[in-house]
Amino acid sequence: QPRVVILDSIKGQGVPCLEQLTNSHHLRLTDGMKQTLNEAIHQLEVMHD
Repeated sequence: QPRVVILDSIKGQGVPCLEQLTNSHHLRLTDGMKQTLNEAIHQLEVMHD
């Protein structure tokens, strides 16, 4: 049974407006960020259909 999980990841990877934030551990999204995320999600859905 694992006791520790260590990840080497980039928060918001693939979404530039999130990748570039240095202090984004807790984040309230602006309307523009929400729109950008929705567009990124849509692109991923299209790629995987």
